[in-house]
Amino acid sequence: MNNWIVSQHREGMPVPLRNLILTPYSQAFIIQIPGLKGGLVWNRPYAVRITRADGKEEWHPIRDITRLTIF
Repeated sequence: MNNWIVSQHREGMPVPLRNLILTPYSQAFIIQIPGLKGGLVWNRPYAVRITRADGKEEWHPIRDITRLTIF
């Protein structure tokens, strides 16, 4: 990719819920053209990791229904 187009994956803050820990993940595409102010950011959640009290982990992807609707 060009240096003015960036893709980022981020891990959110873990959230305790009863005997589970939920960790959200997001994905962002950032377009910023050099020399111009502003840019475009498309940020969306893409998964949740569920960690159980016994240490087992599950990964649940999040479908982007908006994108499917647009296309």
